[in-house]
Amino acid sequence: MRAATLRNPDPANFVTQSALPEADAIIAETEVIKPSERDYRRIRELLENPPQPNEKCWLPPEPFLNRYDGLS
Repeated sequence: MRAATLRNPDPANFVTQSALPEADAIIAETEVIKPSERDYRRIRELLENPPQPNEKCWLPPEPFLNRYDGLS
């Protein structure tokens, strides 16, 4: 409690502010995708040299076709 009083008169705010960096680290650890070196190279290669579009690229996704089949 002494540290809370020295830094911030509100102990609850002190505890919250002290916990935020750890909470951010936990979220980043579970939600941020960290590809392997091999995957990173493959992703980079695809971004820099995307494959040529094929006929499937021009078709709407299957769920869209099923949902709106009778609209046209």
